[in-house]
Amino acid sequence: MINSEYTSENVEGLRARLAQLSQQNAQLAQEKQHLQSENERLRAQMQVSSSHTEWLHGRLSLQAQQEESQLRFRTVFEASQLGKKILGPDLKILQVNQALVTLLGYTTKEEIIGSLIMDYSHPDCKADWQLLQQKLWSEKIPSFSLDTCLVRRDGSSFHCRVTSILFEDQGATLGYTILEDINERKRLEQKLHQLYEAQQRVVHLVAHDVKGPLQNIKGLTSLLDKNLQGILPREPDQKEQSLTLLSLISAQCDKTLGILEDLLLIGELESAVKPLLKEHTVMQAFLEAVLEPWILRAREKGVYLEYAFPPAPVVASIHRLKFTRVLDNLLSNAIKFSFVEGKIQLHLLV
Repeated sequence: MINSEYTSENVEGLRARLAQLSQQNAQLAQEKQHLQSENERLRAQMQVSSSHTEWLHGRLSLQAQQEESQLRFRTVFEASQLGKKILGPDLKILQVNQALVTLLGYTTKEEIIGSLIMDYSHPDCKADWQLLQQKLWSEKIPSFSLDTCLVRRDGSSFHCRVTSILFEDQGATLGYTILEDINERKRLEQKLHQLYEAQQRVVHLVAHDVKGPLQNIKGLTSLLDKNLQGILPREPDQKEQSLTLLSLISAQCDKTLGILEDLLLIGELESAVKPLLKEHTVMQAFLEAVLEPWILRAREKGVYLEYAFPPAPVVASIHRLKFTRVLDNLLSNAIKFSFVEGKIQLHLLV
């Protein structure tokens, strides 16, 4: 009986202990769930923090790159030996490097920044900057170049090559402009032009001086021809040969006079666009006349000059003097570079 009661009390104690343990277990489960929720919240916060950290790192890296790029730009801008400036749409100078300050004859940048580029333009060249303004900011051309003239602080002027490129900066469209002093180039161009004009004057003088004697030679050959025609021929072959030679001399004078006429036209603008006066020419007769003196010259050197023409007349529209000059140059070189007993052949093809 005693053992039975002890067992019953023991069971009740166990039940009470189990109930207590069950309650503690429930509390632990709630704490676990709370801890898991807290852990998830902390993990989410850590992810947000990590993303924010990455964003900050990216932002700082981008900012560093921009600062590095700006530093490179400033270094190139400032260290350049060429004059550089940044213009606004109204042609106001917003920034300038020391090279341009020196080029314009000033000491500090502050003397130039804020002024208009028109203030330094030569009076005859202000339209150049108006054209640049129109091309860049009105027509939106990405870049534009021109040659113009600027005036230094002391009043002297210089020629320069201007190249301006559009770029965006904080919502504004600005012009990055490079100025190169081309005074030396202009001086050389002017000197070359003067030399060309002097050469033209010499050519004209020489052409006029040579033209007179040639005309006299042509006149004298004409008189000789008349005299020979009036002489009773004792030796008909000799007379015929003399007349042929006089005819060739006269033809050569005509050619030379034609060349001199061309020389006298050099440098005249109208001669550059003057059309060639072509004539319908029977090529067989024309070529025989051109070849005749060259056959004699080739024979003197021991070279054979032969030609072959088709029997039917070949008519072409040519400028006879200039075509003759081309043939003369070709035949002269052919005879000059041919060996003795060499052969030169000319064929007229249809």
